[in-house]
Amino acid sequence: MKQVLISNSIFFNQVAILQDGKLIDYLYESNDNKSVVGNIYKGRVVNILPGMEAAFVDIGFDKNAYLFLDDLLSDKFLKEKNIKKKDAKINKVLKKGDELLVQIVREPMGEKNISVTTDISLTGKYIAFIPKTIDVNLSKRIKKIDERKRLEEIGKDIMTNGNGMIIRTFAMESSKEAIEKEYKMLSSVYMQIEQEYKYSYAPKLLYKNNSLIERFFLDYIESSIDEIYVEDKMIKKKFEDMISDLHGDDLNNIKIIESQRAFESFNVEKQIKMLFNRKVELSNGGSIVIDVTEALTVIDVNSGKYVGSRNMEETALEINLQAMEEIARQIKLRNISGIILIDFIDVKKEENVNLIIS
Repeated sequence: MKQVLISNSIFFNQVAILQDGKLIDYLYESNDNKSVVGNIYKGRVVNILPGMEAAFVDIGFDKNAYLFLDDLLSDKFLKEKNIKKKDAKINKVLKKGDELLVQIVREPMGEKNISVTTDISLTGKYIAFIPKTIDVNLSKRIKKIDERKRLEEIGKDIMTNGNGMIIRTFAMESSKEAIEKEYKMLSSVYMQIEQEYKYSYAPKLLYKNNSLIERFFLDYIESSIDEIYVEDKMIKKKFEDMISDLHGDDLNNIKIIESQRAFESFNVEKQIKMLFNRKVELSNGGSIVIDVTEALTVIDVNSGKYVGSRNMEETALEINLQAMEEIARQIKLRNISGIILIDFIDVKKEENVNLIIS
């Protein structure tokens, strides 16, 4: 059974996703330090770094945002500047004082600044709206050839003003009307952003990304969920209204339950606290140790108390395979990205090495 627990307070909001009682995803947002990823700004270039092919952009924060050349060269930017990507150099296409429409793609971490891009997108349930392109791309998780063809035709048919889209997995089996309705809504939002960009001074916040609960709805709500636990009638009504606007009879089977103590009832707090531990115990007696630095994340696999199999080769393989499942879960839960190094227990046989790699 797949369940979602939602807790909101004056201090923070959190969402826990459980599969048969085990935490498989966790979202958290402090009310005084909300995520800025996805926010769109009118920014001003304050410094060019030719040696790093990057620029610093003032978007109104204490620290300037970092804009890499690759994040600058969106299709929209190349079209406006009438240049080819292979010929672009940061000091040739930008100068100090230039104003840009940018979107935050990475939160600040340690000494690293916020990163921004000029490749703007607005995310809905069915599509991601990509302005100033003529592309209709589809999620790789949409496998059926006939369905891919149908959705691509819908995308091309509803596209207006040269604004393209990425069709998301949830759009499978959806009607043209539902997809077109969302496309028009996101198109209208982008038009408002463009208007404000023209008549405002940099730096300026032009678009604020969705709240945690709205982001959860866009990215996670689908028919595999059995129950959603919320703490008040207002959130319950909000979910009922959002789900009723979507296609699919399967979604109507999701039970939305009002409960004040869901996190305690499902013993989730204990699982959440474990996310702050370096060491994670495996059910077979082995363990993994996770060390996160600014440069990279190192994960060490240990045999611990496990002495199970007949020989060391089989023991090592069994621990490594279970560790891989737990490592994937921990990477998702802890939102680890960047370079990840995993030190598995040594195995000698080539087929075992290939099994771990695959």
